[in-house]
Amino acid sequence: MMKKTIASLLIASGIVGFMNFGSLDMPDSVNVGRHEPPKGDSRPIDIDNASRSHNCRLWGSISNAMPPGVLYDNLVTYPNSLKYISYIGNNDGWGISWITEFGGPTTSGRAALSAFFDSTYDSQVASIDSSVAPIVIAHVRDCNSGCCCPGCFTIPDPHPFSREKNGLAWIFAHNGSVNKSSLIDLIGQEYLADNPPTGSGVPECDPSDSSLVTDSELYFILLLKHIEQNSWNVFEGLQQALIELIYREPGSELNFVLTDGNEIWAFRRFNTLYYIDDIGNNYKAVSSEFPTFYQEQWIRLFDYELIRLTVDEPPQIYDLRGDLPPIAFCPGDTSLLYIETRPVCLSGFTFEDPDSNIDTIVVNVGVYDGKKLCFNPHEGANAIVFTAIDTYGGSSTCSTTIEAILTDPGAIAGAVLDSLNFPLPDVEIELMTADISDSTNAQGYYNIENLVPGFYDIKFSHEGFMDTTVDNVPINPNETTTLNISLRAGCRYVVGDANGNGAFNGIDVSYSVNYLKGLGDPPSEICVCPYHGSLFAAADANGDCRFNGLDVIYSVNYLKGWGRRPSGCPDCPPVP
Repeated sequence: MMKKTIASLLIASGIVGFMNFGSLDMPDSVNVGRHEPPKGDSRPIDIDNASRSHNCRLWGSISNAMPPGVLYDNLVTYPNSLKYISYIGNNDGWGISWITEFGGPTTSGRAALSAFFDSTYDSQVASIDSSVAPIVIAHVRDCNSGCCCPGCFTIPDPHPFSREKNGLAWIFAHNGSVNKSSLIDLIGQEYLADNPPTGSGVPECDPSDSSLVTDSELYFILLLKHIEQNSWNVFEGLQQALIELIYREPGSELNFVLTDGNEIWAFRRFNTLYYIDDIGNNYKAVSSEFPTFYQEQWIRLFDYELIRLTVDEPPQIYDLRGDLPPIAFCPGDTSLLYIETRPVCLSGFTFEDPDSNIDTIVVNVGVYDGKKLCFNPHEGANAIVFTAIDTYGGSSTCSTTIEAILTDPGAIAGAVLDSLNFPLPDVEIELMTADISDSTNAQGYYNIENLVPGFYDIKFSHEGFMDTTVDNVPINPNETTTLNISLRAGCRYVVGDANGNGAFNGIDVSYSVNYLKGLGDPPSEICVCPYHGSLFAAADANGDCRFNGLDVIYSVNYLKGWGRRPSGCPDCPPVP
């Protein structure tokens, strides 16, 4: 079958000039539907709605008597309806599921063609609208998991998914992505065998091929598992499932809408989601984007908010951030040497905060800087208690015991020279395993005292020279370890690479010429080279430790096959 494209459909439908109304500055006179916003409404479009890009969009509504035309306007007519936002994105088919009476069975319609180009979508929504269906779940797809062929228009959207459980008709749609392996692990093989994926009966989503199973359907099964395990208490089941999944996969996009045929639940995490309680039109709804041009009565949900919509009660919102405390981690118990004149610094104290609202870190000793805990120990057992607290008061505590043994200090000293044995002042010296630093004096000497005996990795660095690291340098009590170092001059660059793109070719010649004529930027790599100061080292093609027109000639000769390859300044060679 020939693969259709958006462009071919645009040409075929004769609407190449159509614009996305979601970003169009429409004049007041444009009619965007039977329930357009009042004139003079100055409320701005929510920035999330205008700019956030994510896969798929969804809708869920509940009503016991929605006026004719309201559903059609929201799903078809309005500029941010599911129809219009599937114009370019979200064009991998559409699906709608509904019930004709509360607690009744599910009916579904779906297709592979983009809702924007499919007249069947319009007629299906019109039919549901006229039937006054009390609950409707709709979805337009931008596929990224399972049975998926982006832009092919060959696979009907398997959303919404539906199942009969506990005598109820459950319907589910998802917007986002979740790791399928993690979902399978959390569901468990036994429950998955008893409740296998169905792919909504779409042949191209045959669940016998695990690669065709979508993450969304597995997400649905996981939610149902927890609801079932909580004696069909929907809130407790969703709360438990979401907390478990968020800790397991902190980066997952988890927006969904779910119904049991009597009420609607929806959750936001990482993608936009809005709700409305339209008393005048007697319905409540959730939507990935507010369908109307203006935000009007639509209210944005925030990340980690779970909402429940029923016919008779106001919307109920639960903030799960209060149920997601941080997790504190401490290193294991250990023993160490210490000296009285220097604090001990330990790594391994950290935390995970799935909802990113950490407020305070409390330690019973010393100071924690986000990476390490530094404290002055006493001889014997030192109990360390580490607590992470979030803005909702949720907390987690861990502890460890350090057996501290008092010892006498050691020291390290030496000289740092260049390759010609000249002393190098101001060389930075870092004892990386202890987070201790110092530098050489004017004569190139250093002397670091009051060190806890042990083994240290020591790094020497100086501008214009290659960093040098010496590992496992021993420090003994009451002794001074001597370590002399010679640093090799050099910078990281590709010889001849004047424009700094990591390669040398004819473009670099043009770049150099433009700079020398005052028409362009200077070469990108500037090195501070011994005996020469600041130097355009990469552009120094002839290796005379200067940059001028001779380097251009040298490069041209090489590129034409008449000369040697550029070699760079010998006093400032490139680091391998």
